[in-house]
Parts: sequence; C-alpha cells; structure tokens
Amino acid sequence: MDMRPVYESHKQFLQHHQHRFRGERWVLKTPAHMAWLDALFAVYPDACMIQCHRDPARIIPSLSNNLLEYRKLYSTLRPSGTYGMLELQANSLRKVDAFRARPEYRDRFIDAHYLDVQADPLAVVRRIYRHFGLALTEESEAAMRAWLERDRSDHARAPTHSYQLDDFGIDYAEIDKHLGDYIERFDVALER
Repeated sequence: MDMRPVYESHKQFLQHHQHRFRGERWVLKTPAHMAWLDALFAVYPDACMIQCHRDPARIIPSLSNNLLEYRKLYSTLRPSGTYGMLELQANSLRKVDAFRARPEYRDRFIDAHYLDVQADPLAVVRRIYRHFGLALTEESEAAMRAWLERDRSDHARAPTHSYQLDDFGIDYAEIDKHLGDYIERFDVALER
C-alpha cells in the first residue's frame, strides 16, 4: 500500500490547521507511523523521530484493550486474542529497525525509555533537544514543568484502566517469542 498520498493529505491538513497560528515544528505521536516510515520521510524530509520503548507486556494488552473498546461500539462478539496487535507490533518494530539502520536516517532517531520518562521527563526532553540540535529555552522548560504538574494532578484524579495479558489469551512467553529480540536489542526494562 502506497501511503505517500495519505501523508501528503496529512501534511496539507496540518498546514491548513496551523495557517493562523504558525509554530516552529509539529509534534506528532502515534505508533501507527512505524509501518510507513519511507512515506513519512518522503513527505516530511526533516522529520526527527523519538522511538519510545516500554515492556511489550504492558503495551500489547493496552493496544488490544483499545481495540476491544472500539469493537464494543459495533458488536457484542468478543473473539479471543490480541486482535493482531502482537504480530502487528512485532512486524512494525522490525520495519523501524531496518529503516533506522540506513545510514542516512541513523541520526534522525533517538530512544526514550518509558521508565526514564516517568522518573525524570525533563532530563529526557533535554537529551532529545540536544540530540536534534534544538534550543530549549528557560521559558519552554518552565512551561513543560507547569504542564507536568497539572498533568500529574489530573492523572491522580482520573479513572484507572484495568486489563491483563490473560484477558487477551497471551502470556509472557508469547510476548517474548514475538518481541524478545526487540526487548534485548533496546534493553527495554521489564515491568512484570
């Protein structure tokens, strides 16, 4: 599937959306981009990628639960399994590895581990800015710090989500079978 026309429309939409409030850069967040990095970089040639890493044993049930919630809107049928999320993530991560191994893109990626972000988010932000040669002003850092304080307060009051691997018919061995090489390669801390 050629995703370049999709990204071209995406870029036009973002340009239209920001035409009166122009900023220096767009920050986009979704793991969906993993499968189409060639198209993304063709349309956004100056893209900088932050690859976030977290124990797949936490990610896969979360993604599967999201799909289950969407499915509930249209159906009472609940098939077992991860709705393909385990295989999709494993395949997508292999595509990312191959893409970022290309010499012209190696310095366009930086890694951010979930537990590091949770422990000291601004230290991770500073490292990202340095890696990409971006200026982090005191004003920007103060705004981030204020946002973090509000966000943590909001999270403390928000409802929690509860789901487990076995809710989707998988276990750690199945996760490790598909994603063990990823865990090892990126030294992903386990949250088990």
